[in-house]
Amino acid sequence: MLSYIYYTHNGGDMQTKDRLFIARQAVRASMASFISVIGMVYYSLREVMGMIAKILVDVPAKAVDRLFDYAVPKELADVLEIGMRVIVPFGPRDAMGFCLELSDVSDYPKELKPVSLVLDIEPYLTPELIELAKKIAIDTTSTLIKVLETMLPAALKAVY
Repeated sequence: MLSYIYYTHNGGDMQTKDRLFIARQAVRASMASFISVIGMVYYSLREVMGMIAKILVDVPAKAVDRLFDYAVPKELADVLEIGMRVIVPFGPRDAMGFCLELSDVSDYPKELKPVSLVLDIEPYLTPELIELAKKIAIDTTSTLIKVLETMLPAALKAVY
């Protein structure tokens, strides 16, 4: 169909080579516009959805020894890093937790609660310390929050 359109546009005496060239150009242009539209949709969705923080909440119980997803407000998006302590709503109260991962997607089907506050200026937990804590928690059958708390100075631990 593209070759017919270009053939009739040029008065009917277009060579096959010219038709293929024009068809390739049209396909490239349409692919470029398609890719740019997909990119705009992705970035606008990301702007609406925002960043997701995977938080380990400071509750020393095996039932909650996992990461919970929280929305990162725009004003905290440039501040929050992996390894920082945060305050998040957890049930009827606020709890301290550690940001162990940052992501663009969440498996939680409902609306996410936002991170309330970032407590640190720089992360106290490095990615290496987080990986070491995960291995220690598995080897000792301890909760990950207890292992992470033993890695930090006493002044940084939460007091409720």
